[in-house]
Amino acid sequence: MSSSEMRNLFYIKIPERLFYGATRDLPSLNDDELVHVKIKIDRNGEYDKLGLIEKIIEQMNAHFAYRNKNYRVNKFISQDSKKSIPLQIVDTFMGIVKDTQKTLTFPK
Repeated sequence: MSSSEMRNLFYIKIPERLFYGATRDLPSLNDDELVHVKIKIDRNGEYDKLGLIEKIIEQMNAHFAYRNKNYRVNKFISQDSKKSIPLQIVDTFMGIVKDTQKTLTFPK
């Protein structure tokens, strides 16, 4: 797997798993009211190139469908992390994981 393929998977799969973990305990479909989920991410040109927003919404709404959950991602906000401490923390974590990934070797 090339480093660009790994980078693409990293930026899509890890955030998707984090967002799913945060929404996993939302109510099931037998509850009356649909929960509307709003996700905030750091504003980043690389995310735009990868189509991150569309891919995350697609993945999260797939979890909604096949896990019988009562939520839908209906809003995705791109925000400057300089204005959000939680986004700075997540951005720092992602940077650490990404740098760690650079030192790993994968069989071809």
